[in-house]
Amino acid sequence: MFSCATCHNQNINWADDLDKPLGNDKEPLKRNSPTVVNTAYHTSMFWDGRAKTLEDQAHDVLLNPKEMNSNENLIKRNLSNDEMYLSLFKKSFGDE
Repeated sequence: MFSCATCHNQNINWADDLDKPLGNDKEPLKRNSPTVVNTAYHTSMFWDGRAKTLEDQAHDVLLNPKEMNSNENLIKRNLSNDEMYLSLFKKSFGDE
């Protein structure tokens, strides 16, 4: 199982120490994982700038077959069945 912290490790300045991270198939990806420090202020994401927002970047990574290799229905089902996640989300965001 992957999470953002798989490639963006808090102990290494929110990056990794690999030339290229390993994808879900354990094969190296095409590009290095940049740090996520200050990404909220970036005007484009990925080395090629193809995502304009952090939300677009996260969406692409979640669905990319070489990265997290998931799909929206599976993500929604897993999150909606996770009582701890639901509780923490409600505590953080109320009924938004």
